[in-house]
Amino acid sequence: MMNQTLYLKYRPQDFDSVIGQEITRITLKNASKDGKLSHAYLFTGPRGTGKTSMARIVAKALNCTNLKPDGNPCNECSICKAITEGRLVDMIEIDAASHTGVDDVRDLIDKARFMPNEAKRKVYIIDEVHQLSKSAFNALLKTLEEPPDHVHFILATTEGYKVPETIISRCQKFDFKRIEIKDIVYRLKDVAEQEGIEADIKALNLIAKLSEGGLRNALGLFEQVVYEKQITYDRVVDHLDITGGHIMESLYEDIENKRLKQAVMKINDVYESGASLTQFTKDFMEFLREKLLDTITQDAPSESYVLLHRLDLLEKASMDLKNAVIPQLPLEIAVTRMCLNTEEQQVVVDKKADVVEDKKKDKKEEVKEEKIEAKKLLGKKKEKVEETVTAPIPFSLDAIREQWGVICDHLSARLKHAAKNALPIRIEEETTVVLGVRSKTYLEMIKEHKARLELETVLQHMFGLVLTVKAELEKIEPITFDHLSNASDVLSPEEAAKLLGGSIVDE
Repeated sequence: MMNQTLYLKYRPQDFDSVIGQEITRITLKNASKDGKLSHAYLFTGPRGTGKTSMARIVAKALNCTNLKPDGNPCNECSICKAITEGRLVDMIEIDAASHTGVDDVRDLIDKARFMPNEAKRKVYIIDEVHQLSKSAFNALLKTLEEPPDHVHFILATTEGYKVPETIISRCQKFDFKRIEIKDIVYRLKDVAEQEGIEADIKALNLIAKLSEGGLRNALGLFEQVVYEKQITYDRVVDHLDITGGHIMESLYEDIENKRLKQAVMKINDVYESGASLTQFTKDFMEFLREKLLDTITQDAPSESYVLLHRLDLLEKASMDLKNAVIPQLPLEIAVTRMCLNTEEQQVVVDKKADVVEDKKKDKKEEVKEEKIEAKKLLGKKKEKVEETVTAPIPFSLDAIREQWGVICDHLSARLKHAAKNALPIRIEEETTVVLGVRSKTYLEMIKEHKARLELETVLQHMFGLVLTVKAELEKIEPITFDHLSNASDVLSPEEAAKLLGGSIVDE
């Protein structure tokens, strides 16, 4: 269909053509306009989100001979064209995965001292920089801090937490986030129009969803499913081994109605069709997760418990699929348990729901009595008494931090221990709570699917919003007693010393 892959053909060539990274794009564009681009940048984020493309645009902005008034490179001068075509000798792209040693970095530093050949400045783009060895990072440190006037460094990585703090502190750091589905669909529609391809909007939405926030992934999938200048939903499903939503809806109804025979037959139909059972399980988990979020929004705890139970079974099945002797057996077992345990599970859930409902009624009666007493007191002493607050807590980063001890107390024992070694550090996209976690062990515990769902459920009930939880490695301050809600928690001397960052001294 074309001589060049779509991702390279439609790679962003100026700041305005970058999608999904608004804050980063605007900040760098303004710095370019004002002539204040930094000598060192660190771009972190998932694959295919535009880190290397942005690095090339910055290289253009630093060297363009006809920079536009708004800070965008002209893309017409000889330097811009050379960067676009990847032939400018003064823009050096290095893959740290294959140049990890200290000798590679020393060679880079020695060559950096020489003046540029064609451009005004040399630009070093080091991709996957986290793979450099410790000695290589140390060798780079001094040059990164005080580079020659004609040298700029742009470091890119998918694993920013592996980059030493000494390197991060010497760079301007920008976090590239996963691109939203609507932005990816917009870009795919634009590419389809330019290529003269008739594309079904439903198919483009499915491609965007499968790309997991990476535009490069989306364009790669887009290119795979083009046939005779057309992209249809059925072709995407067939070519990428995806099971349609109607099958998942039908399977879900079989499980709800305990139709075990039909449910197991559907699993075998999926297998016989040649579709990937691993991908089917993942898609079905996402299908159930969306239903779980609906039940949380509607404050329906009974349904939430049932869906959590089913998601647990599917998560175990997804792990067992990798080594299964009979490929479809783990999924058949999970579906069988869902069908056979639905009634029993519902009874348990209903009892829990009844207990919760009784507690709510008792609480309402207590609140009512307190209001009556408050009115009497107001009449006798003419003092203003505040009514009991029953509304959700207003959502903010400070509010989450203040309530973090309370949140931890509502978690299961294992997750509670991990959560007490984490703290909320920021809010992304208005509804995503990002946790900073002190160690990789606790980070993996919190990132587990079950743990994340449990945290999101507790946050929803406390703040009255559907929130998403993310976690990343962060050097947070040691947790103090202010973060713990139960004053009655008894700590051993060793635990107290650990929480306070101290040690026990023998008398």
